[in-house]
Amino acid sequence: MRNVRLHKEIQRDPLYRAPWRTDEQLFLFREEMEAARRRPSLAAVAQDNAFDVLISLGGDEKTSSLIQETFGQVGPRFFDGFITPFHALIKLFETNFRDLFSTTCLYGYHEALRCRDTLLIYHNCLKLAEGESASVEIFRAQHERMKQEYNALLQEIDKICRGKSRVLFVRDWRETLHYEGSHRPLHSVAPDFKRLANAIAQRYPGLDFKILFTNYGDACVDDPRLIFFNLRTPDVCDDLKKLNAWKDMAMHLGLYIKNENMWNN
Repeated sequence: MRNVRLHKEIQRDPLYRAPWRTDEQLFLFREEMEAARRRPSLAAVAQDNAFDVLISLGGDEKTSSLIQETFGQVGPRFFDGFITPFHALIKLFETNFRDLFSTTCLYGYHEALRCRDTLLIYHNCLKLAEGESASVEIFRAQHERMKQEYNALLQEIDKICRGKSRVLFVRDWRETLHYEGSHRPLHSVAPDFKRLANAIAQRYPGLDFKILFTNYGDACVDDPRLIFFNLRTPDVCDDLKKLNAWKDMAMHLGLYIKNENMWNN
């Protein structure tokens, strides 16, 4: 009886097609068409995922480079100077970047420095001679320069985000030094994605923004401000494969920069 009732309900629907060998085929077709209806059209994706500026949130400097190579431009490269664990990224936004260059509890970490309190890794912000490794003494000697330089970059971000620009922040999973894997290991703790979005929204109350998270595996949350995408690359691969995967992602998500007035692919 159920099949007869459904048949009568849909037989005049424009999506109805006949003849079908079985009612099951008809119902499967209906489900597929309904799923297709719910997917955003290309035009809708393009409109929703058009941005004025793309800004890297780390974890390392490679995120900015891939944005630049994929879209032809990137916002202020503030987070290129250090590797920022996810919890530290949230804390920076929540505390007005208070402990960005903390001089307490610094220790050598490979050729870089790490802060025991924040777990920030300072690897690109220090000016080092060729073959020279970072040290606490060098960090202290360059402390004022770094504060001035990165405060200027932060002011650039603030100016963009307190204006009328629509911003896409991009955060990649990589947040470790000398680790080649590109994808978040299954056993690692899932970050607090919403807390980061809330921290950004609190700092920039009027900002129209989204955050793109790449390579976080099955860790995701349902929030219209957040986009999740796992790049179709092996865990370890060369830079060209990564760049091509980024370009594929941009096409798949319909991401483009407004003032380009064209798809970046």
